[in-house]
Amino acid sequence: MASNTSLDDCTIVWLCPLEVELRAAITMLDKVLDECPPRARGQNVVYTIGEIGLHKVAVVGYYQEQGLAASGSIAAEVMRDLRNLQLGLLVGIAGGIPSSTHDMQLGDVAVAVPEGDRPGVVGYDFGKTGDDDQYQLKHWQNSIHPLLRSVISKTDYQNFGGPNLVFRT
Repeated sequence: MASNTSLDDCTIVWLCPLEVELRAAITMLDKVLDECPPRARGQNVVYTIGEIGLHKVAVVGYYQEQGLAASGSIAAEVMRDLRNLQLGLLVGIAGGIPSSTHDMQLGDVAVAVPEGDRPGVVGYDFGKTGDDDQYQLKHWQNSIHPLLRSVISKTDYQNFGGPNLVFRT
């Protein structure tokens, strides 16, 4: 499975805090190019290099480490190791913000998109449900990358507004 692909070829990193997320991410690759690329001196992160479309993607699992501290240290190493990195995705299991119009159930896939005064991405401890059962944000994350917004818009059109119109519920 070894190839001539190196970390320098990767422009996208996919960070996976949990093992189940890592397995899903690797399964989502169109092609796995290298399960364990040559390790550089001082490199503590193990990468799986693959392709999604025309993009070379490095997938990283946290293994036994978890939490915000692990995310920060792994992100710092990734920034050092992937010299041509253009986009980083932290993808994982999450909970949806409570809503009376969206019924979130186990197995649903949610894509965070800003809408109205809602930021789209909210940290796990940045809000609370008030006495009136309304969700109140305390803080929110930066907006998503413009490239991702473009991809989401195209996917949204293809799935909900394209030739075979499907109505949202």
